[in-house]
This record gives sequence, C-alpha cells and structure tokens, in this order.
Amino acid sequence: MDKLEILRLLRRIKVKPNKKMGQNFALDEKLLELMLREAQITNEDEVVEIGGGMGFLSEKILEFNPKKLYIYEPDKKLFNFLLNKFKDRSNVVLMNEDYLRSQTPNHQVNVSNPPFSISSKIFLKVLREHPRVAILTFQKEFANRLVAKPGTQSYGRLSVISYFFAEVSIIKTINRLSFFPPPKVDIALVRITPKNKSFESIDFRTLECTLKELFKYRLKLLKKAIRFSNIKNKEEVTKSFKEIMEKRVFQLTPEEFLGLSKVIRF
Repeated sequence: MDKLEILRLLRRIKVKPNKKMGQNFALDEKLLELMLREAQITNEDEVVEIGGGMGFLSEKILEFNPKKLYIYEPDKKLFNFLLNKFKDRSNVVLMNEDYLRSQTPNHQVNVSNPPFSISSKIFLKVLREHPRVAILTFQKEFANRLVAKPGTQSYGRLSVISYFFAEVSIIKTINRLSFFPPPKVDIALVRITPKNKSFESIDFRTLECTLKELFKYRLKLLKKAIRFSNIKNKEEVTKSFKEIMEKRVFQLTPEEFLGLSKVIRF
C-alpha cells in the first residue's frame, strides 16, 4: 500500500496520525514480511500485536493462521475500523486498551510496531511476559542501548537489564520512509528472546534501583558516584568493592552492577 492509498483510507475513517500516540503506520511490504519471517509463527501460537493501526501487519500475521491474535489499539476510531475489518476472523481478539496497562493473555510471540516514545516501558513489559520471541521496531538509538557493551557511549541501565534477561539483536536498520508519516528518527528492527530467568531470581527491583541511581553519574568514578548518591550504606559498599572504585560507572560490567545491587541499600 502506498502513501496516497493510506491518505485516502485515513480520510475515509476520519483519522489523523496522532504524534502523542506515536502513530507511524508501517506500509513497507518487505519490512512486514521480514518481521514475520523472523517471528516464525505457527498455527499453535498465540500472538500479541501492540498498536494494530490499520491492520497491515495484522493481515500478514493472519496469513500464518495463529491460534489467537490479540491486537491492542487504544485509538477508538482505529479500533472500530479493525473490528469491521476482522469481523469474520474468529481467531482475532481486539482490545481498545493501552497495552502497558493491560493484563496481557499468555502468548508465545509478540510482533509489533509500537510507539517509540514508550519503548523502554514496552521492552520491560515484554521481558516480564516472557514470550518465545518478540520482533519489534524501535528507534535505532534505543536499540543500540539494548545491545551496548560496557565502556561504550550507548551503555546504560537497559543494556545491563538486557544482558541478564534477554538475548537481543538488531536485525536491520529500517528506512524511515517505510512508515507513514515518516518518523524523524532512525529505526531498527529488533529481535528479543527472553532468557529462562525470572525477575525475582535476581531481585530485579533492587538491581534497577541501583542502575538508575549510579547511571545518574555515568562518567564519574564509582567512588564519587556513591558519595553523591542516595545510597544509605555508602561506607559498607565502598569497603566491599575497593577493587572497582576507580572505575567509571559506564565501565562497570553487568556482573559488577549485580554484585553492588546485592549490598546497596536505599
């Protein structure tokens, strides 16, 4: 489907792409086909799609005849459009809900073009839901953060979380013109394979608090970051980790952050 066809369709259903809702509709057939090849959906799979839009990706997913396709579309007009479009498909479940606020049914695959503005929250929710695989489009800068190594510019809180809880790879950089309206940022197609490790086994909450606090001072030496931080037991932490105190925060390995999180108290 080209831009003119989309414009005609949008006028017909009286929808104007909403920047606040992150409505950039994927229209490149090759991109949609690549997403489905990577997802490897079977007819036994239950699939989640975040943001059904006008159903272009949904139609491709349904070619694989999944057991269920759960489509989240918070825009009421688009939701009604999709209801009519898929009214004869018994394996489609449409929800006029915010994915982030929903209790998502058990599913094996997530294939989506979600809003870029909430990428971090979507990534963390996907990890908690633990599908077999998630194939998602993200802002390229955000995708780089998910795969960044210690000591690099993109390395941060999400890099460490990604390291422990998922295998993440960037499949391909996507042309902005694959979307309408074209986003102002570079796009990447990302594969996320959650690891067989529960959040509770690592005490995710404490690890995340540690990462948020220390990465406020990413360029400082760890000993200075601890001094400036809201950590309560600063002296204990400093004594326990003497060997890494001269490292800068962004140079710490995921294992070192995990070790710190087991001692740090807030």
